[in-house]
Amino acid sequence: MTETSSTLTMQQAAERLQSALGKLENALEPMIARVGELETRLEKVKTIDADRAKLASEVDELKAQNQSLREREKEFARLAAETTRELETVIAEVQTALGENGSGA
Repeated sequence: MTETSSTLTMQQAAERLQSALGKLENALEPMIARVGELETRLEKVKTIDADRAKLASEVDELKAQNQSLREREKEFARLAAETTRELETVIAEVQTALGENGSGA
């Protein structure tokens, strides 16, 4: 091979390599764009998952508060019923005492 044909062959090889690299780059661009889209979606999914977990935690907390309030409500109802019975007893005793005092006068 002569120096000119060797240079030409190297030049052709370099051009072919450049052409192949250009085609590869063109083929990869849509894939790179798709990966970017998928990464964006993944971040959105992570955000949604975090929001869901936070909401689930808040729901659990509210359920616990609700249960506590129901228990307190039952206790208040029990105390109110007990107080009502005691008041009825006291009223009856007062009426009896007044009746005894009133009938003897």
